Amino acid sequence: MSVNKPYKLLSLVSLCLPEEDELKRYVIIALITGSSEYAELRDSKGFIHVFKEHLAPKILSLYDLKKLGEVTHAVRILPSVLSELKQSIHNGNGHKLSSDDMPDFCDADQLKRLTHKLERGSKGQNLSNIGESEFMLLFHDTVIKSAEKVFLELPSESKCDSVDAIISAFPNSKFCISRDEILKMQRKMNDSSAEHTKKVAKQNETRVARILIKIAAAILLVATPLVMRMLGFLTHEWFIISEATLGAIAFLYIFLG
Repeated sequence: MSVNKPYKLLSLVSLCLPEEDELKRYVIIALITGSSEYAELRDSKGFIHVFKEHLAPKILSLYDLKKLGEVTHAVRILPSVLSELKQSIHNGNGHKLSSDDMPDFCDADQLKRLTHKLERGSKGQNLSNIGESEFMLLFHDTVIKSAEKVFLELPSESKCDSVDAIISAFPNSKFCISRDEILKMQRKMNDSSAEHTKKVAKQNETRVARILIKIAAAILLVATPLVMRMLGFLTHEWFIISEATLGAIAFLYIFLG
């Protein structure tokens, strides 16, 4: 945190007056508001509401020494935390954030935990229509973080081009969705489709095999009287009757069996 000479002088004076808590508070507030990090936070688009609520000079003047000490540590790392948040919109764990992850922006420990969560997913890419200045929306539960429901409702032909289809499915909503999630759903759909095709092919093979077996059995059945006639086991009259009877049985077996 950069500090100019007047603030350094005030800091030294406060050390000489340990009982002057008010002077210490004044010095700490001066150190905070005079830092480059504080100036960066003050000018950060999308953070103005939090800044006015927790870090504005009139708010700082209400804090005791302990709280000001916490704010001092928090302000030092806050710019990098906000940078991580902005980056996580399109690259990282932005899609995993919820209102439960909203930190106390005056608590350095909570900010470090948030940074750790964001860093764990820094390599993943997201599909999002959240602007950089809207990064605080990542903590809103109204922002769509999963496309599973929409993906399942898409027509089969749209699932092959699911990115564009998903974008068009949220014309009036903010979303931050992992591209990996979409790819996994596509792979699952393709695997399911391949399995279904394999199953249908196997069923068709089984059906053809059954038909061929039935035809072979019918031919054998119909041919039996002819063979017996040729061998002299059947008279002409019985041959005619057997052919008609077995032919009818073979027909019923093939088409109704």
